[in-house]
Amino acid sequence: MQLYNLLFDIPNFLVWILCLFCFLGMSMFVVLIIRLQRKNSTSPRSSALSHTLISGLLVPIGLNMAFMASDVWKENEKGQAATEQEAGSVGDALRVLRHMPEEINKDLRARLQTYVNAALQDEWPRMGRDQASEMTESALDVLVINAAKTAIEVRDDPYISSQMALLNTYLKQVREARDERLNVANYHINMQKWLVLLILLCVCMYVIYDIHYHTRNELRKAVVLISLSFASITFLILVNDRPFTGSSIIEPEHLRQIQKTQFR
Repeated sequence: MQLYNLLFDIPNFLVWILCLFCFLGMSMFVVLIIRLQRKNSTSPRSSALSHTLISGLLVPIGLNMAFMASDVWKENEKGQAATEQEAGSVGDALRVLRHMPEEINKDLRARLQTYVNAALQDEWPRMGRDQASEMTESALDVLVINAAKTAIEVRDDPYISSQMALLNTYLKQVREARDERLNVANYHINMQKWLVLLILLCVCMYVIYDIHYHTRNELRKAVVLISLSFASITFLILVNDRPFTGSSIIEPEHLRQIQKTQFR
């Protein structure tokens, strides 16, 4: 698993090259094993069955890759949506605070700033290691508790009370968005799915060898093309796996913009 995690810390171009060489190496290894196994075989072979099998193999291979890609891209979209929702809810909370009395505005605004700073500086780096930030959790708890306490204290004032109810709604959305992005940060493709993909590659190479065993040129071309196809799709799945890890993470651009422009 540690070796797998290292893939997220290298540039995407190198990941693609690594995927290509990895699948080429595995394909050639499978072909070599089959060739050695059949070296002493003198019985004639017909590739009619293999031609039929290669068409049938496309279905499980396509389904397996489609399931993997669907899971990964779905989680990526959820992580992006949670990040945007969190920033949007923080922005909405700040807009509500502007219309509050100075004392309430100053206190809750400072606590909200503490949360944003902790999320950007402490929690985002930790998510890449499947960890949450206790500092961020504590800052959010303190913010929510003080907002609830203030709502009780001002309940005799209808206007401020209604504004505090709205503020608490936005803070609830902040918590929900944070919980969602933490769930997404812990997601990664199960190793069993990668194992199934490798098994399908081996089966595919076995059939390809049966079809082209008598023509070395065609066999080489088939091995390269199949390996290129597997490597390219695997690359697309890999760079979108673990959305908050590595060089292609989901960046908190909107939250960072709020930090720069509204917390001065």
